[in-house]
Amino acid sequence: MESTSLTTIVQSADSEGTAWQAANMARIEDRAASLRQAEDGPLFADLWAGYIVVVTKAEDHLRLWLMDETAENTQWVQSDMDLRDPLRLVLGYTQAMTLALLWQADPERVLVTGLGGGCLPLMLHHHLPDVILDCVEVAPAVIAAATKFFPLVVDDRFQIHLADAKEFLAAQPTHQYDALFLDLFTDGGNTPAHLTDEEFFQLCHSRLRPDGILTMNLHSGAENHVERLERLRQIFKTVHVCNIHYAVDVVFATDQPRQRRFDLLRRAAEQQKRFRFHFPRAGWIAKIAD
Repeated sequence: MESTSLTTIVQSADSEGTAWQAANMARIEDRAASLRQAEDGPLFADLWAGYIVVVTKAEDHLRLWLMDETAENTQWVQSDMDLRDPLRLVLGYTQAMTLALLWQADPERVLVTGLGGGCLPLMLHHHLPDVILDCVEVAPAVIAAATKFFPLVVDDRFQIHLADAKEFLAAQPTHQYDALFLDLFTDGGNTPAHLTDEEFFQLCHSRLRPDGILTMNLHSGAENHVERLERLRQIFKTVHVCNIHYAVDVVFATDQPRQRRFDLLRRAAEQQKRFRFHFPRAGWIAKIAD
């Protein structure tokens, strides 16, 4: 009887993944090339729940904004995509959030809450060709803008759900996800209160598998920021905080043991070689508080 070695199976799987990624990259680049032809300036604007959802293009950068309709302007961009390299995460906090893969290198199922322009789920979908990816977005105007103007490739592994993040998680089975990427902020960097309360964090914990990881970006200047971190520490055994700059922290919460910085750096180097990310990651490890 003919036998098949484990090495052959792995090589075959890698080949299939590489072939899919090559085709996927071609689709993304084709869409990005078309978008680069658009004139600079506003491309989309729509109202949603007291906010203006805006897409702008400038010098090959496509940006999505969620601006308070009473404000004159905003500095808080939701998504920034370089159309010359759509898989390069431009915003530092999204680069840092991918460090969650240091705790879950081969996730089977991932949830991203907060679509924006889809930069983070687009990257995860491409570099993790076996993962099932759920993306939840509460604003219909954001989904309309993202799917029309950003080079998203929605398929049987990548689904976008119109829902409130808390309600969506409540409807999922326990231990459903290996990783939660919580990207939930509005203008001014504000995260809705019901998405940082104890009930929500308990819900996140119950929907993660036992060795799962939660990562979340939070406005570090918020009055209740210390309380939010304390809630996470009461629910998860280990919480790491990575300060991106004066206004933003990226938090990693898990029941896995606390990781040494050296081990994180070693794993980051291995993953950079394995996944060939279009952006650096190791530098963010230095910003994780001990």
